[in-house]
Amino acid sequence: MAAYAGAIGASILCLWILSDLWKADLRFPLISMDGDAIFAEGVFFKGMIDNPWYLDNKWLGAPFGLNMRDFPIPELLVLGVAKALTFFTKNHNLIRNLIAIASYPLIAATSLHVMRRLGIRYVIALCGSLLFAFLTFHNVRISAHIMYGVGYFTVPFATLLSLELFEDGPLFIRARSGKWFEWVGDRDTWRAVAWCVVMGLTGSAYYPLFSCYVLMIAGVFAAFHHRSLWPWLRSLCMQGFVGLGLFAALLPTIVHEQVHGHSATIVRDPRAAEEYGLKIVQLIIPGAGHRLGALRHLGDFYNRVAPLVTENRTAYLGFIGIVGFLYLIFVLMRGKARDSRLHSLSVFNIAVLLLGTIGGFSSLISFLVSDKIRSYNRISVYIAFFALLALALLAERAAATWANTLRKRTMFGIAFFGLLCVGLWDQCAVDVDYGALKQQYLADEKFVAQIEGQLPPNSAIFQYPYFPFPEHGPLAQLPEYALMIPYLHSKSLRWSYGAIKGRRGDAWIAGVAAMPAAEAVDKLALAGFAGIYVGRGGYADHGASLEGALAPLLGKPSIISSNGDRSFFSLSPRVAALRSKLGPDEFRQRQLDLLSPMYLAWRDGFYPPERFGQSERAWCQSKGRFVIENPSSRAKHVVLDVDLRVERPPATLRLQSDLFSRKINMDRKSYHLSDGFDVPPGEHFVTVETDSRRGTPDDTMRDLRIAFTGARMEVASH
Repeated sequence: MAAYAGAIGASILCLWILSDLWKADLRFPLISMDGDAIFAEGVFFKGMIDNPWYLDNKWLGAPFGLNMRDFPIPELLVLGVAKALTFFTKNHNLIRNLIAIASYPLIAATSLHVMRRLGIRYVIALCGSLLFAFLTFHNVRISAHIMYGVGYFTVPFATLLSLELFEDGPLFIRARSGKWFEWVGDRDTWRAVAWCVVMGLTGSAYYPLFSCYVLMIAGVFAAFHHRSLWPWLRSLCMQGFVGLGLFAALLPTIVHEQVHGHSATIVRDPRAAEEYGLKIVQLIIPGAGHRLGALRHLGDFYNRVAPLVTENRTAYLGFIGIVGFLYLIFVLMRGKARDSRLHSLSVFNIAVLLLGTIGGFSSLISFLVSDKIRSYNRISVYIAFFALLALALLAERAAATWANTLRKRTMFGIAFFGLLCVGLWDQCAVDVDYGALKQQYLADEKFVAQIEGQLPPNSAIFQYPYFPFPEHGPLAQLPEYALMIPYLHSKSLRWSYGAIKGRRGDAWIAGVAAMPAAEAVDKLALAGFAGIYVGRGGYADHGASLEGALAPLLGKPSIISSNGDRSFFSLSPRVAALRSKLGPDEFRQRQLDLLSPMYLAWRDGFYPPERFGQSERAWCQSKGRFVIENPSSRAKHVVLDVDLRVERPPATLRLQSDLFSRKINMDRKSYHLSDGFDVPPGEHFVTVETDSRRGTPDDTMRDLRIAFTGARMEVASH
């Protein structure tokens, strides 16, 4: 335990020095709050304070709330820790900062454990584990992608299990006379099972899948080496337990999609594997800033002129990691090594490189199997550990031969301490102005506090401009997820931003945002909203047109932020006027009708709808289904109108549901469907099947069979 305490203490000391933590206040952000950092802060950390779990958040996506099951984050370990911390503090900044800080000693301890199990002496293992904990990848990703900054502590476990496959341990299963095989439940096997399950529970799908890939390579390689299928079968067992943990993390989404259908919330493109792939040059050239001016300018120049520079710029291995990476390539080319583990690491190294690199196996997987995983550059942490572990094994062999006296061991330790200092200086170039971050945070907090001072608790605020959530990108000068910032400071208000796209709440918000100001104001007042928030940066004219349309209806903004980039209009006078005009009963009935409109959406088998002009078109494959939802408490008679189109008639279309059934013979390209039927409360799925041949040959990325254009439902009198 003293060895691990030393690693934990050393990692915290290094972080304290390298990040100037003595200047920081952990109650406030330690990172710039933009992009994915806002998302993580709002959905995970504050969301877990305000709600039982992050999957449901009643304070976002008003009026219906946020349901995150369509955007799964398979990360039970880190989120479980975050939830546990909410019982001790309600400060989401503190929770996030503690998890980010704890990730450094966690990674250092796990890598130290693995290196020690491989017989590497403490001083070498400690230096290697600290360098691995302070990778440039970690220092940069811990801000925007905290799950990936924490979750790579499982990489050493995957590496150790892969190496052990060559030594017949852990066994998992083995041959037995009279049986196909038997389970080996010894201590090493159960340890491996525990590690595999942990690997599946963390890493947001990326690290579990990458670890399975390394285990697969190890199993195949060992099977050929030993001329036996048992290593491969044991590798499959390990991958199965990793998959078990990942399945547990994804289970809420799986159940949700079985009940409510698959929504194309997140659309991936197979080409994204190229855009977010790994580049070998980025392992060698720093891409996220460097303390040395010449290297910093080189990295900046490359990032500015080279194509396909994205988040992959964080893959830099550092001076020491680069040496280990090149050495493993040399071992592979040489074909042998005195230590069989080095040869195994060289195989893992090239296999991982072939998967992650742009145009590598990742592209084949993305185009031929699944495009759900796109950021293969994140596999760089595996290359980094292989490289550092290889150098640690070399150093251990050198120490065993040379450091045979106290004087030489002392010199050896001093040399490694010097290498550690150089390596940390090289890898860590984070420069954060904690004071500026705190000042900005307090300014945002003051603006939201002024809004809360004008409104009663549980009031809903409608936010302009309409900003699809999640993964939409910036809007004019408004960064992605910027509309979630008010929620971070809110104690008792509900906000419209955060309704998951492709579901009813998002459609309702988008519809209101598209209305003329006068119509939108009345609908928002009837729906129970108490104010309007304008993110001026989301408009080319800084919100002047919108505020000019709102001013005659609501007066001038009652609150404007200190930097002038946000404004707030109170709806309270308009709500009071409508209540007085309509009376309580009619006001309530109109509110119910407004909050429970009929809803139609495209689900399994449909591509995300495309807009052209005032219409919307959704393409379907040969099989699919769409949903008709009646969220009210009474049945409604509905007339469905939709234009159908196939590019290569003739074709047959079958529509089947509990609401209606139709068979349409399309002997021409277009057909107008108009059907009336009763819709009871709840969701009703309409199955679509067509034998139409694939159309639009210029669109090679999608299987387009039939288009549904301008679909609309009108509620008729029963």
